[in-house]
Amino acid sequence: TGLNVIMVPIISVLLLKKKPPINALFGVVLASLGLFVLKGFSGNWTIGDTLTLLCALCFALQIIFIDKFASDVNIYHLAIVQIASAAIFYIITWICADMASAAAPFVIDSKIILTVLYTGALGTALGFGVQTIAQKYTTPTRTALIITCEPVFGALFALIIPDVYGKTEVMTIRMILGCLLILSGMLITELDKRTDVLS
Repeated sequence: TGLNVIMVPIISVLLLKKKPPINALFGVVLASLGLFVLKGFSGNWTIGDTLTLLCALCFALQIIFIDKFASDVNIYHLAIVQIASAAIFYIITWICADMASAAAPFVIDSKIILTVLYTGALGTALGFGVQTIAQKYTTPTRTALIITCEPVFGALFALIIPDVYGKTEVMTIRMILGCLLILSGMLITELDKRTDVLS
């Protein structure tokens, strides 16, 4: 879904008539290369790849529309609407998936509750809330670049936090190069800010 970093500047020009600065576009190119290096590509296009591409498009549109409406409405109300909408869609998906499943009946236990609370409260509510509030003070392209750091932090946390089997990731040259490219892309987008401050 990190492909939204490429889509956001393009959609921003088409829908918002906002042209990102040159350094931001260069940052997008570097971050995209870093994402490709970090994630790789198997060479076989699957239905999962199609769904991921659609997800990236939806994420890009969300960033664009937050930018469009954040200045006209209460950002806290906007965040609440997003969180509530996500909750409704998740519940509908959960019910449909459970009905279509031929496996054993779904049982709610402590692990399920903790998982829902973790992904719902931190991954969705806090994520949407912070993004909506913070995006009022930055551009869609910068927002997409910041979100592109997700795999960087994922790779770093995987080095120190063991998985369910007690194993941690091993840092590779590819991981280091990918992370450096993404972070370089972010830093380059800040060059115009630095110039404004110095002038």
